[in-house]
Amino acid sequence: MSYDLTEPVHWQGRQWAVTAYGIEALDGMYHVAAAEIWPGPDGTLPWFDALCRRYGTDHDDLEAALAVARSLWPCRASHGRVGDPHAASSTVRA
Repeated sequence: MSYDLTEPVHWQGRQWAVTAYGIEALDGMYHVAAAEIWPGPDGTLPWFDALCRRYGTDHDDLEAALAVARSLWPCRASHGRVGDPHAASSTVRA
């Protein structure tokens, strides 16, 4: 199955990519908005934990994508969200 990633693609790993949208699975199955790459007020990343529990997830690649995404979209300390106003999308698309 072929999937067109959201342009531009900032980084592409074996299973995950960092795009203008946020973090996207190369197969198109999972998308995480840039607004969701930092922990919320409770300090958790539920989407990350859920994806890591899924069979077949390349944990190292997902962790690398998260690190790249966080380097592109720094956290605003007051809200725990990214500073880019264009990244204010909702949560994971699947």
